[in-house]
Parts: sequence; structure tokens; C-alpha cells
Amino acid sequence: MKVTEAEEMIRVRLSMVMRQKRITPSILARKTGISESVIRGYIQEGVVPTAGRLAVICEALKLDIAWVCGLRAGRRIKMSDYDISKKGEEK
Repeated sequence: MKVTEAEEMIRVRLSMVMRQKRITPSILARKTGISESVIRGYIQEGVVPTAGRLAVICEALKLDIAWVCGLRAGRRIKMSDYDISKKGEEK
């Protein structure tokens, strides 16, 4: 099965940030509760995480999920952007 550009972007960006932050798959596994072998699959083999797992990984790495997917230029996550309890309120 051919890997799409978006799937490759997720793999590259996750592995790049992990390398920059010196976070090993073992450390990320402990932070997220996702097994180390699954994390390795995401960053080394190009296995695509589910949306839920990608959100957990992005939260642990303090990343904007839209950036990881190539939809936005920024890196840092602002939790207020994702807080659905405040939807419709002025920021």
C-alpha cells in the first residue's frame, strides 16, 4: 500500500519533534499509554495513528494536531482552541 504525502508528513513531523525534544519511543509510550512498539510503528514504519491516538500523542508532545497533519504552520497547541465546553464564547 502506497503512503500518501499526508501520512508521510505525520511520520516525519512526529519523529522530528521527538528527536528535537529528545523523547524516545519509550518515554512517549509512558506519557501516552500507547505501547512502545505502536509508537515505533508510527515514526519508523509510517503506520498512521487513529485520530484519537494522534490527539493523545500531540497533547503529550505539546503539538498542534493541525500542524502535525500539515494543515497549519504553527507548532504549539492552545488548549482553548480545542475546548469544546467554551464553544461559542468570546475569547
